Amino acid sequence: MANKGSKIPRKKFDVDRWGFFAPIQLLLSAFPLATTGQRAAILAMALGAVMFVGLGLVGSVTLPAWAVVSMFALGAVLIFATAGMLLLVERRVTAPFRCRQIPVFPPDPVVRTAIKAGLDEIRNDAADYIRTTLPAIQDDKVRANIFLLAQVQGGPADGLWKLVMHDEFAINMNHPPERQLQLSVGQGATGVAFRDGTFQLTRRQPSRKGQWDRKFQMTPELEAQIHKDLKWIVSFPLLKPNTSEAVGVMNIDSLVDVVEDAILYSVASAVRSKVDVIAKTLSLQQSICVGSDQLGVMEHV
Repeated sequence: MANKGSKIPRKKFDVDRWGFFAPIQLLLSAFPLATTGQRAAILAMALGAVMFVGLGLVGSVTLPAWAVVSMFALGAVLIFATAGMLLLVERRVTAPFRCRQIPVFPPDPVVRTAIKAGLDEIRNDAADYIRTTLPAIQDDKVRANIFLLAQVQGGPADGLWKLVMHDEFAINMNHPPERQLQLSVGQGATGVAFRDGTFQLTRRQPSRKGQWDRKFQMTPELEAQIHKDLKWIVSFPLLKPNTSEAVGVMNIDSLVDVVEDAILYSVASAVRSKVDVIAKTLSLQQSICVGSDQLGVMEHV
């Protein structure tokens, strides 16, 4: 039995038992970081929300029901608008602190040897598959390469992160300017595959005087670096396992046309499992954290 003089401890009341205060505090902490115009808009919406809610409460006795409901509805809209603007400010400010894990460029020598062997095997498989339909195609007309993100040193793009081709990951790429390509994330079929984590099949556009689709945002300077006889490219994003985040892009292309898309899709299906092995190998390499704001992503057009 408890002593008569003992007191039963009272259960402490949890003020924030539902976890509402933390996100509210996070949003309010973004207010000092807003621009002057954003602060004015946030204050105006907040005051408007207070006014409409207050009018709804005061007028609930005298005003008709529809008017009271309208007041509360307007107040709710302004509350959500205020929260939305604070959220945008918070995300803009914290964006530099979000990062993406990028494999160190270049990979170490042992890994480069393994990837090069895998890339060569994939290119050979693709060429053999195409020969079942086009037996006369020459081996050196089917090419393969891998683009990885690297921070450019020197030149006009000094300090920027670009997708570049390592010399050891460039099979039958015998046109020197192509080896110097520097693509932004979202630029070219390679950049789009990296940005979106999706497979791309790309052809030259006869309607654009043999150039590339506008969605790839290729500049005249970049187009001039590409082999004039290049007909098509299939681009595989090298994805981290069980994600849609690319760590690089592998391309198979050709200086000889393959008219039917179905053949190229079949080639892609035939080599995909080997592409996944390269992707997994790259995903396991040492990486560095690069702020998302530093990648200079080119959005859709």
